[in-house]
Amino acid sequence: AMADWMMSDEVRSAIHTTDAPVTEWPGPNDDWYYQNSYAACSVLERSEDTPSMIDIYQNIAPRLPGRIMVLNGDTDPCVSYEGTRAAIKAVGFDEVSAYRPWFYNATAASLSLLTEKDALFGPALTAVSTGPQLGGHVVDYEHGLSFATVHGAGHMFPQFRPRPSLTMLNHVVNDEMLAPLLPSNADIAAMSEKDFNSFLSGWVDEAQEVDYVGVNWKGM
Repeated sequence: AMADWMMSDEVRSAIHTTDAPVTEWPGPNDDWYYQNSYAACSVLERSEDTPSMIDIYQNIAPRLPGRIMVLNGDTDPCVSYEGTRAAIKAVGFDEVSAYRPWFYNATAASLSLLTEKDALFGPALTAVSTGPQLGGHVVDYEHGLSFATVHGAGHMFPQFRPRPSLTMLNHVVNDEMLAPLLPSNADIAAMSEKDFNSFLSGWVDEAQEVDYVGVNWKGM
């Protein structure tokens, strides 16, 4: 059924593939070909004239307004978030704020949504509000470049974790940070245990305020 839907005239028109030589989905068949114009952030060999995504981020981030957010689910068995985190660090921009948690507002989903949705869409959605919950982790670099994870999902995190994904998207389009800044490692190391506990408690309270976690997104 999915293959028939993907190959329907309506869908092919919507995704601008009506003139593509592909005759079946999923591929590949004899008409299927792929030519890359850039290399992923990996250790795989590439030709000298094929730029890496690291090169591209180095080029575009200083020139673009707003925020560039590179994302990974933190339970992806195929594309480990640690590799992506290392690649974004390799871009070489100075760190603005260290790796830290971000939160979202786990408000109740409407009963109509829970009844009508597919079982694989938002399996963690419930009819009970549970307040601010861990959305993932984020690290920010200069020039508006950030790397963030979505907790409890793979690379299909908008499907499996729609509410935190929507919270994240809202921050990106509004050019807002996902979580408050942290002091430098040196400043944290210089704190006494009492001062650190007080700081951490205050930081978590701020990170769970409405400006960061968002509000109820239309019953979801």
